[in-house]
Amino acid sequence: MSDPWAGQPGTRAPHAWLTDGADKQSTLDLLQREWVVLSRDARWLTAAAEVAALMGIALRGVLLDAPLCSDPAAIAETLGLHTDGASLVRPDGYIAWRADALGVAPVATLEDALRRVSSATR
Repeated sequence: MSDPWAGQPGTRAPHAWLTDGADKQSTLDLLQREWVVLSRDARWLTAAAEVAALMGIALRGVLLDAPLCSDPAAIAETLGLHTDGASLVRPDGYIAWRADALGVAPVATLEDALRRVSSATR
């Protein structure tokens, strides 16, 4: 990774262009409404859906891959993500948490992270 601050928790989520067919939007357009999990690994999106249901919280998973991303590796580098890592972004656009790898229990890992960085309780 060329930028040591890329995607670090506590920093603002960086801008990167995403495309969906003819439409073009910024990664920043995905934020500011709810918690968002960004990853190139679809298993994080499944975990996000399960955690959202478990906690009753607005949490959306976004897969950073084709067709949304014409260059997934570049987007991942901008966010400081490894191939099976994920970033949890707060509704205000700040990165709250990041995982370098999927691990064996992504639902429990993501739920724990969300409880630590938000006001959500059991």
